[in-house]
Order: sequence, then C-alpha cells, then structure tokens
Amino acid sequence: MGALLVFTAPGIPMIFQGQEFLEDGYFDDTQGLDWKKASKFKGIHKLYRDLIKLRVGDLSDELRGLQGQHINTLHFNHDNKILAYTRSHDEHGHCPVLVIINFSNSTFENYDIGVPIGGLWETAFNSSCDGYDEKDFSLVKAKLHMASGEPYDNQPHKLTFSIAEYGALILNGCDKNRRDYD
Repeated sequence: MGALLVFTAPGIPMIFQGQEFLEDGYFDDTQGLDWKKASKFKGIHKLYRDLIKLRVGDLSDELRGLQGQHINTLHFNHDNKILAYTRSHDEHGHCPVLVIINFSNSTFENYDIGVPIGGLWETAFNSSCDGYDEKDFSLVKAKLHMASGEPYDNQPHKLTFSIAEYGALILNGCDKNRRDYD
C-alpha cells in the first residue's frame, strides 16, 4: 500500500534502492544489494514494476492523470478504512484516474463510493491480481466498473466494486468525448 501511495500521489515518486524486492537492513554504500531477493520476491518486484510503468511509462490518455498535479479526495470511511481519490492532468481532464485503497483486514464485496463521472471505469491495476503474491495476498478479481447516475457521497454518480483486504485498485474513467469533469 505504501508503494501505491508513493506512485499515485503528486510529485516525484521515489523509492529506496532495493525496496522493490524487499531489501532489508540499513543503507551501506560499501555493501551491494542482495539481487537474489529480486527472484525470491518476484511478485513484489512485478508489483513495483507495474506501478512504475503506470506512473512514468509511455502512458495513453487513459492514465495520464497519474502524471498530473490535481488530486481530489472523494471518499474516506474511517470505520471501514477505505480511501478513494482521483488524479487528473490539466491537458487530459476528461481522463481522471481513480485510486481506491483498503487499509483494513476485511475484504469488501459490492462497496459503494461516489464518483464525479458516470459510465465505465476500467481496472488498470489490482494489487490482489495473480502474480504479485498468491501466498500472502488475497485474490479478489476486479471487474469492469459501471458508475450509475445515482448520487452518492456528494458526487453525481455511484460506483460499486469489490476490494481485497489491504488491497488497492487503480481505475481509469476516460471518455475522450468528455472535455472535463467536476
């Protein structure tokens, strides 16, 4: 979850060397990294690689919001420990990126939040997908998400989704015919 917050927040995302394969110990510039951990923790390494690609890769308009400076918190449920926010880019305001994080030890099925735009929200990242860590991560399949025209959370639309415990989703709501969203 920490990595997801780093790579979806405004500013320059920075990680410490070896963090992407769970290097431990104190930094010592006289001792090299244990590169065998990259193979041992290949799922975590893949998770970091996918997050980095989403943030700094050759992005389509659909995910350009992750490189923008605009952030808007849409939902924070203290009891359930769910946080949702959008990121958007000045030149691609019609393509917000929605980040949803579950900080609790409970899986939520059919969880509702309010979102600024309706229509299809596609899953770009699901921390509980196959390949990251089948042993320690719950596998909750992300589906294509359709936001209804029903107001919710002081937003004009309601989005329903499922999310694993300690899980995160990155969704894009890009509609190239929309000029901007509120």
